[in-house]
Amino acid sequence: MKVTTVDICPSCGFPLVSTMAFRYAEKYCMNCGGNFGMTDVPYVDITSKLKPFITKANKQFDKICKHLIGGGMRLRSCEKCNEGSDHLHHATPEESKKYNKALDRLVELKGSYGWR
Repeated sequence: MKVTTVDICPSCGFPLVSTMAFRYAEKYCMNCGGNFGMTDVPYVDITSKLKPFITKANKQFDKICKHLIGGGMRLRSCEKCNEGSDHLHHATPEESKKYNKALDRLVELKGSYGWR
């Protein structure tokens, strides 16, 4: 089934990326940094104007999101996570460093899309 609509940011109108990286915020705006629940956002038809923004935002987020271990994230491959502890609470120093770097990168990207 072809996707014909995209969720948009209620704050700035930018197309949102879908994610499970943030607790109770399954939608993230790469343009303004807004986090939203999956039912808290409007949607619009995908247009030729929106397509490049959708593609770029999703590609950039995909590169970053593998290091986002906060917000209640638990890893199946981690014994402590399987015991019920959020991964960020027992992350290695290297994982914590990558997590903080990923958050910094999201902040750097805010406003960089030439949106409106």
